[in-house]
Amino acid sequence: MRSGQDWRFVKSTPGVFEGLIGGRQLAFTIVAVVIAGVAGPFGTAVLPLLSRGLFWTALIGLNVVKWALWYRHGAARAGASWQATALLVVAGAILLNLTLPFEVTLAFRLVGKAVAIPWAPNFAAAMVVSLAVGAGVAMGRNAAAPVAAADPVAPPSPAPTPPAPSPPPPAEQGLALRAGLPDLGGIESVVAEDHYLRLHLADGRAPLVLYRFGDAVRELASIDGEQVHRGTWVAAAAVRGAAHGRRWRLQLAAGMVVPVSETFLPAVRARGWLARERA
Repeated sequence: MRSGQDWRFVKSTPGVFEGLIGGRQLAFTIVAVVIAGVAGPFGTAVLPLLSRGLFWTALIGLNVVKWALWYRHGAARAGASWQATALLVVAGAILLNLTLPFEVTLAFRLVGKAVAIPWAPNFAAAMVVSLAVGAGVAMGRNAAAPVAAADPVAPPSPAPTPPAPSPPPPAEQGLALRAGLPDLGGIESVVAEDHYLRLHLADGRAPLVLYRFGDAVRELASIDGEQVHRGTWVAAAAVRGAAHGRRWRLQLAAGMVVPVSETFLPAVRARGWLARERA
């Protein structure tokens, strides 16, 4: 049986797993396991078919989860600049590949085979592949990254009526798809966090997605709600009360509190939300 010098291929697709095991990622994982289990690449053809399937399910599945978690939590902290994305790719290639030879050894032991996997050459090979593929991932991420929405500024003088905005995209093409939601009806509030949006859902989840705030507000036009701050939108159904200290704040479902800026105060007052003031 070969020593495992080609196990680095498991690390060659990190960009597929930016969302934690979504529909497409799960389908990719299943296809990869089936192909590897049937073909028996890299010396696993000598294993029985069932053992092959178990081996590749364990190895590919573990790496799918590792990269998915890395991109989900790393991207939210690193930001969306190309420098941050490059750092995310390089750090992931180093840290996540450190354990690859041990993972291969454990996968073999899982199917009853004791195979020694040389650490240094396999780590180096996996690094090269991960960095090469990661460079493509970084370019793709930043090419698709939206520009942060500009702060709303009142025009100094009346301007000609702008053309009507294009209708929001259907759910399968917009914010709902990016957040993995069937529709936008379950969103209670949207809060901008740098280039990302934090969606607070009625079921208690709060996914973080890469999306422009202005586009999100446009798509939410069919939902009864209001923009209350430069980077905050709330659904009417989520408003539980209001409080006034140095400035007005809205109290939402699940105990969340959001500020109301002076710019959007008239619209909030017109809705009667401030009449629900609590002590």
